[in-house]
Amino acid sequence: MLRNRFLKSVFLGAIGLGMATPVESRQTLPPSYDEHISAKKAEISALVPSQADGFVFWTDTHFQADGESSSSEIISVLLDGIPRPKAIWGGDAITAYTNDIEKCWRAQTREFARLDKDIRLMPVRGNHDLTARESKDVKAGYSLSPKATFKAFDAVTTKGVIRNPKDKNGLYYYYDETETRIRYIVVDMFESFDGTDVFWGVKPGVSEKQLVWLVDEAIGKAPEGWGLVFAMHSSVGFDLSVHKSYVPLAEAIETLPTYRPDLKVLLVLGGHRHHDMQIVRSGVWYVMTASDATYQDYARSPFSPPGVRREKGTSNEHVIDYISVSKDMDTVSMIRIGYGSNRTYHLTPIEISVGESIQMPSEGIKTWVAYDSERSKYSFSNTKWYFSCEVAGITPNGRLFALSAGDSVLAAIDSIGNLQFYYLKVK
Repeated sequence: MLRNRFLKSVFLGAIGLGMATPVESRQTLPPSYDEHISAKKAEISALVPSQADGFVFWTDTHFQADGESSSSEIISVLLDGIPRPKAIWGGDAITAYTNDIEKCWRAQTREFARLDKDIRLMPVRGNHDLTARESKDVKAGYSLSPKATFKAFDAVTTKGVIRNPKDKNGLYYYYDETETRIRYIVVDMFESFDGTDVFWGVKPGVSEKQLVWLVDEAIGKAPEGWGLVFAMHSSVGFDLSVHKSYVPLAEAIETLPTYRPDLKVLLVLGGHRHHDMQIVRSGVWYVMTASDATYQDYARSPFSPPGVRREKGTSNEHVIDYISVSKDMDTVSMIRIGYGSNRTYHLTPIEISVGESIQMPSEGIKTWVAYDSERSKYSFSNTKWYFSCEVAGITPNGRLFALSAGDSVLAAIDSIGNLQFYYLKVK
């Protein structure tokens, strides 16, 4: 019976599945966000120079069938008056356990439809799109076919993106912001598919077809001197030891200076693990953000504000980031709306040799921390990060000691929890 209902929804909704009834964006805020958004818009106005490009990123919304959210209203107000308004949604519309994928997706598309009509929407496919298990007690479920999933996503993607014409169901593409010379590249990390009768049938995998197109077209033919922003459900640098199919993609991004030295990778952005974290590899910042769904597993992140619990109906309910990028600037700025902290990523490395010691700035800084990019690992068994400090150590007041060759992340935390991240390269 469940299978018949899903099959009916696929055939009857092959076009309509991805399209909620259009509604006018209300551009109103929940009362708890009025003051918060006013303060955040002031922060955004202070950091947006004319040569920078800005967009909103939010991810892992995990809607129930009857789900509601105020994300679209917040994003619409946030981007009001911002030139070239864009929003990238990082995937996972569906809750892990449901017996009605279609209703969950419609709940998500209702939110998409409430975005202001001038906002360009660029969605990313996640590992729960579009697949679910009926419940924790029932080992049954369903996954929509690649064709039906493509139609659902294509229906909510603002027109004007460039796709691979040789891949009719490909959920990867790019979009060019010509005025600011930024190419946004959306990657599909979950192309593997186990079948429609399988719950959680969407699996990790980047096909050779996608990889060749990304390298030859999206990256290889990017206009000279442009900046690149990569968006994907799981920021690829975190998963190389778990999913070997991701290694060639990371290598293509990290070795870009060898075949397109004129281009600049500004950010590789994702979600997936529901918490804030970042590493740097070969000069590329891989950044993940917490889920917009009000889950409590954000506490996995060592960069979560201590003692603050996410609650619906409060200004800690959502996790939305406004991100400012520029090919001509040394920093990427992320203004956090909702739960969490602002973050700034410095693109130019600090280079020192083994045995050297330098003093980092201390004014306005509450404490400094350092951790290795390669050796710091996440444990899925106990949902914690384990940090290694073999490349460098740093005292709370910023005295830095280079211990061994490699890449390290330096984090400066100010008195209100805002974060500055630096790329340390020890030779």
